[in-house]
Amino acid sequence: MNYKILIVDDEKNLRNSLALFLSRKGYLTFVAEDGVEALKMIDDIGLEDFDLMITDIMMPKIDGLKLVKEINNRNLYVDILVMSAYGDDSIQSFCEEGCYRFIEKPLNLELLIDLINRISSSDLIKRIRNMNINPKTFVAGLMHSCTLGEAVENCPLHNARKLSIKDRMKLMFEKTDDELQEIYEIHSKCIRRREVLEIQINNKGE
Repeated sequence: MNYKILIVDDEKNLRNSLALFLSRKGYLTFVAEDGVEALKMIDDIGLEDFDLMITDIMMPKIDGLKLVKEINNRNLYVDILVMSAYGDDSIQSFCEEGCYRFIEKPLNLELLIDLINRISSSDLIKRIRNMNINPKTFVAGLMHSCTLGEAVENCPLHNARKLSIKDRMKLMFEKTDDELQEIYEIHSKCIRRREVLEIQINNKGE
């Protein structure tokens, strides 16, 4: 197995024990103690050489969210799994950056392996990028009720409005490329409608 995983966590025992565990499962692992070291490793090795990055949220210097934002700013690609001991506010911030896979701390190793297997087999973000769709824009679209409201009518996303952010993203794994493209187009139309409405409101105020 040549599946390469970058583990970013400031807790030395956790990142080293996690790296050892995943290595024994056949994965190639690399470790970084914070976002600064992770970015240096990405610069030295190349992010395209990693299949998955597992990152903590709270870290010194550059935390998990800033790390994800910097990766996005550089227009780089990698699947990201966030280790989270925090609530929905933190999770939503990551989702708005196009990151949507989470596992709670303390880690359930059996669940972790299941998540990695599903990530490696589904490769949702690569599918989205291959369709020339911006993953950050796509994931952000799922936060807006107008997108979901229209997607429910046009795509099999029944009762999507009632679902949590994480549950909404789980549904995406099951979509065909045509369905993903349709959802993205719905979101784009919603954005254009909001922009027109804002212009109309501003014009009335002048």
